[in-house]
Amino acid sequence: MRKILIFLCLCRILKGALIPIPFMTDPEIQRAGRDSTLKYFDRKLFKNPYGIAFTKLRNTSPQGEIIIGSDCGWHRLIYIYLEEDGRQDARWIKAYGEFGNGTGQFDEPMGICIDTCIYNGIGDEYTIYVADKTNNRVVKLKYKVAEEILVSAGTFGSDLYNPTDVACVVKDGGGAYVVIIEQGNHRLSLYETYSNGSYSLIQRYGGLGPGVGRFNVPTGIAMCQATDAQGGYFIYVADKGNNRIVCLRFRPGQGISWERDYRKMGDSKFLSVTASQYYCVYVTANRENKIYVFTPGLTELLYTYGDASLLNGPKDICIDWDRIGLTERWTGTTGLQYFKIVPEIREFYPEPQDFDATEDSVRINFKVYETKHYLTMEIFDAGVVLFEEQEFAPGSYSVFWDGRDSLGRVVLPGDYRCLFYSLIDENI
Repeated sequence: MRKILIFLCLCRILKGALIPIPFMTDPEIQRAGRDSTLKYFDRKLFKNPYGIAFTKLRNTSPQGEIIIGSDCGWHRLIYIYLEEDGRQDARWIKAYGEFGNGTGQFDEPMGICIDTCIYNGIGDEYTIYVADKTNNRVVKLKYKVAEEILVSAGTFGSDLYNPTDVACVVKDGGGAYVVIIEQGNHRLSLYETYSNGSYSLIQRYGGLGPGVGRFNVPTGIAMCQATDAQGGYFIYVADKGNNRIVCLRFRPGQGISWERDYRKMGDSKFLSVTASQYYCVYVTANRENKIYVFTPGLTELLYTYGDASLLNGPKDICIDWDRIGLTERWTGTTGLQYFKIVPEIREFYPEPQDFDATEDSVRINFKVYETKHYLTMEIFDAGVVLFEEQEFAPGSYSVFWDGRDSLGRVVLPGDYRCLFYSLIDENI
């Protein structure tokens, strides 16, 4: 019997996937809730927080970051300015809005997104979209970097009924795609914006039902570029009433098509979804107190994060590069969380552990988490490189070794080490 012993050796890989990062650093607080914000910010921030969005700001030194949260209890937005060298230390906190249906007013604001596209050549402004649910509209705001204020810019879209979330992705060459999910119409509306600030409706998709092309009280939506061979853009929908996550594909000029869904038995209450072209798909399961993490396109459930001690009724989730923001149930100790995404390789094991190289081969299994890697795998003691700087997207993989060395000879009985080297895509 010839024996191979596989163990893992990684370069530039740390343990962890979603790593909690302190939301405040002085004092260090991981989860900002009612009590901590009242004590250290000397004000009541939220009654019932829901939406969250954030982005780093262009042309600011030290680089600034804006975080915007919606409060569907007090019908307003809270926005916070952070500086990169302090990270969790807010320079200021401001509120915008009040109850009503006019300019500067909301009735149950929910999902938020920040459009980083430059419109009309104005580089120190950012467009903010807010799903103003009970007013049946999406409110459009501008964040003016120099003045550090939010100002009204009208509304976006038309013929909406109880919109609960909005997402956008910047197009190559300028402008963006903006997608809105409507709980009342059980559908999504996809718009295209242009560099001059105008926009047009591309397509509405969906209706009430449980099957393909249908939704039941959808609550969350995300959109990102699809980097697989089919191209286009992925649109993800948290279809709460059907207890599933849906993946659609939009190809410019061809419209929206159904790809697949992930359905959960029981009632997980999927509320929100976020994704980027570089990382995975992240979904909040409100009643399970979990975050589900899928490969791009929902092709595989990679893992779940959380339990009742780590999450408390998670609501909205957003991603900006390798950072995740999250809102929870607003209590004395829970409400806002912040995570760093750490790329990882897990579940690395051979099948079988012992094998006869004269008769069998060994299958080496591993799973790539979070983002794309360029991997090299070497059977060190046999001098064999199974693959070198080969691209692996997130997901599960298996490779085979036939038990031969670099000259094609069957190896001697013994223990053999498998070395795994990883380089993360430098564009990420």
